[in-house]
Amino acid sequence: MRIVFLTLLGTFLLLSLVGLALPERARIEGSLSIAATPAEIHALVDDFEAWPKWHPMFADPAHAGLRIEYGESSAGVGGQMLLQLGTHFAALFTIVVSKSTSGVEIELRSGPQTVDLWRGEGVFSLESIRLTPDGAGTQVTWTQIGAKSSLAMERVLQALLVRRRIRTQIEAALQGLAAEVTGTEVVPE
Repeated sequence: MRIVFLTLLGTFLLLSLVGLALPERARIEGSLSIAATPAEIHALVDDFEAWPKWHPMFADPAHAGLRIEYGESSAGVGGQMLLQLGTHFAALFTIVVSKSTSGVEIELRSGPQTVDLWRGEGVFSLESIRLTPDGAGTQVTWTQIGAKSSLAMERVLQALLVRRRIRTQIEAALQGLAAEVTGTEVVPE
């Protein structure tokens, strides 16, 4: 019994030390070259009402029952989209920077539906969709900078469980965006 306890304690301490070496904010990024102009791509990423056309999250069976509510505006700086999944989780997306030549930055607040996301409550993260001309097309780089995590063990769990899932979602979103803007399927780099 003592060996089991010491083994568990040692594992916990080791993982905590690893967590201290990890950054407080997770940065996850995906990139894809799309055969379209920055303006053509910007038109789809700058308008939340266009997202269901190309973002696979809206067609995912795991998100059955997803409810969408738009703010006073759904496009450009100040454009907002509230997603509610079931009765427990909600996420509010707000465009804070929008330039047709370089992309958009989106503030994301998420949490249980008991918090008031419209008033700035919830967990904060930032998403950036950068558009860079690239020969005959545009390099689209989607970056998510996650919520600040001060707990070392929480950083380890994010690294092991969450980052891979988010990276997969970003890659799928980039493929969906490419398919919508070009009318063809594109394989990520």
